[in-house]
Amino acid sequence: MQELILSHIKVSLLLVFLLTFIITYLIIPIIIKVVNHKQLLDYPNHRSSHTQLTPTFGGISFFLSLIMILLFINNFQESNITINIVAGLTILLFTGLKDDMVVISYRAKLLGQLLASIAFLYGSNFYQINFNGLLGIETLNIAAGTILSVLILLTIINAFNLIDGVDGLAASTGISVLSIYGLIFYLSGNVYYTFICATLIGSLLAFLRFNFSSRKKIFMGDTGSLIIGFIAAVLTLKFLNLETDDILKINFIPKNRIFVVISILIFPLFDLFRILMVRISKGKHPLLADKNHTHHVLLDHGNSHIKTSFIIGTFSLITSVTLIYLTTILYNSWILIISFLILYFIFLAIFFKLALKRQ
Repeated sequence: MQELILSHIKVSLLLVFLLTFIITYLIIPIIIKVVNHKQLLDYPNHRSSHTQLTPTFGGISFFLSLIMILLFINNFQESNITINIVAGLTILLFTGLKDDMVVISYRAKLLGQLLASIAFLYGSNFYQINFNGLLGIETLNIAAGTILSVLILLTIINAFNLIDGVDGLAASTGISVLSIYGLIFYLSGNVYYTFICATLIGSLLAFLRFNFSSRKKIFMGDTGSLIIGFIAAVLTLKFLNLETDDILKINFIPKNRIFVVISILIFPLFDLFRILMVRISKGKHPLLADKNHTHHVLLDHGNSHIKTSFIIGTFSLITSVTLIYLTTILYNSWILIISFLILYFIFLAIFFKLALKRQ
């Protein structure tokens, strides 16, 4: 009976993946046609890494695919979290659309992200973050858990929003993150979230076909990157919210779950915190955009968009898998903390060496 259920789930996951791939593949040409007709194109500016007028709003296809599938997988959820996810996605959809059309201020964008985070957390139990004794901390109380949950949502959403600067980078990074989370939730028996991962992976793979195209090119826009970041953040909170027994099912050390999260999101988080350090050190506002991201440095060294995305994607995936493995064998929290800090400063040293060479 158990094998029959697992077989049914595997078939359903494959169908969901194929369905969302097809839906996105069919929707994007329609979006391109409408955007071209209405002249809602992305105009290159001093921060752009492209030189031609290009349709944007590709992220609308992610939203539509997710909404359709969320209705079908509603029976797999253990709570009424679907309505919270839809609410958060809807707020971010309009925030992203507004920014893609007229470019809103960072304050307005941050407000939209904050409202989406509150809408998602409202009435849920996702604030119950369990540290399992890490540094003497167990489950956080409501106030501390809610504040930390909002910060996690805002951090991850912005991390994905900021790396969306070259073709394929945000999408390929999203596929990597979603694939790892999808495997974790499948092995731990949290099927609902595995379906969410399969849904967005299908959409992102279909999107890449057009994002890398020369004739039917489209960008995901802020609409897309905000949605990817939001889903990645939701999955992160769910992982931090998992029961200890679920963590043990996949041979993870419960108190190391925060290190697993950092490992999975290693590149978006590294680029986010590095760019904030650079801006602050130069006396600039940390939320004002510039061209100091990792992908900008690689582009300035003569790499194409595809090569840049491939280099970053491959490097971050290998690093994520290696770090996740370390979290399964190291029980000493301080050794892990020191290891992650050392790795972070090694990354910084490599980046600054590259940055100096491009000047």
